[in-house]
Amino acid sequence: MSAEISKRFIWESDFVHQRCKIMRLAHLFGFLLVFPLVAASASADVVIDETTHPKFLFVMSAKSGSFEANTLTLTDVPAVVYFSDRPARIAGHTSVQSFVDDWFNSSTDSLAKDPPNATLSVLGKDAIQDSVMKLVNVSIDGGTVHFTIQILEGSLPEGPLGPMSLFIDEATTGYWESEGFDRP
Repeated sequence: MSAEISKRFIWESDFVHQRCKIMRLAHLFGFLLVFPLVAASASADVVIDETTHPKFLFVMSAKSGSFEANTLTLTDVPAVVYFSDRPARIAGHTSVQSFVDDWFNSSTDSLAKDPPNATLSVLGKDAIQDSVMKLVNVSIDGGTVHFTIQILEGSLPEGPLGPMSLFIDEATTGYWESEGFDRP
């Protein structure tokens, strides 16, 4: 009788073990089915519709400029070009004064509170020199724009610079409001 009880105990423990494995697999399978649905619904709440809240990039071109003591100066900047990516595909230009004024707007997402990164491309005699920087502050004097910068990649020689373009990355500003779009 003890052999029969032993066999039954072994069979019952194997049965319980197999049932636990099946339950674990069922839970895992259920998790794998439900998790993508939960993740998709959670991420759908934070998606910003870029047709009504486009992100803008800006370009300033200058005939010349200089760099000294963390100050980048762009001379003879006629206007600031702005554009957005798909799906809005908005493009236009604004005055340098409007761009600088908007830098200091009172919203929580002003450029003064969240300085943008930028790439400066300077046309030299033999090559184009690129530098990546953070634009910490800005001021304007007529058609001359002064940026306080922090260089992140590359370098800039001290002194006068040739023709250049400054590409400002996804700056959050009020320009879309003038285009009829709401600020996010």
